[in-house]
This record gives sequence, structure tokens and C-alpha cells, in this order.
Amino acid sequence: MNQTVRVIAIFAANSALSSILAMVVGGDTRLRVRQFDSVHGLRAYMRVAPVDVLVCDFDSESAPAGDLVYDLRRDESR
Repeated sequence: MNQTVRVIAIFAANSALSSILAMVVGGDTRLRVRQFDSVHGLRAYMRVAPVDVLVCDFDSESAPAGDLVYDLRRDESR
């Protein structure tokens, strides 16, 4: 049986929230969880590997979700 492994990227300004989300989502063996504490790290990862789902803080001061997703979609370097 062919199981597709999905990559979940978690970007949260709060490391405790990021860890809790990773623990909950990481319980599924079909998911590979990657945690990021900076937009730079997330962008670098996305340049070399596909991300199926991005979970991020909506109210993050450093990168509000709306702005972050808009910028990632417009990033033409990938």
C-alpha cells in the first residue's frame, strides 16, 4: 500500500504553541512536521522542499498570517 507523506510546516512566534501544534499533528505517521521560528527559515525550506500545509499565527507581530501567505505566494524565486 502506497502511503503519501504530507509535509506540515508550522510557523508560530511562540515556541510553546509551535511545540504543542507539532506534537498534536506529529501523532499521525502520514505527516512530517517541520517547525520554523523565522520567516527566513521557512522560505529557505520551501525553496528546496514542497510544503503541503502551512500552519501559522494569524496575529504574529513579526509576520501576520495574511501578509506571510501573500508574500509566499508571490515569491517567484521558488
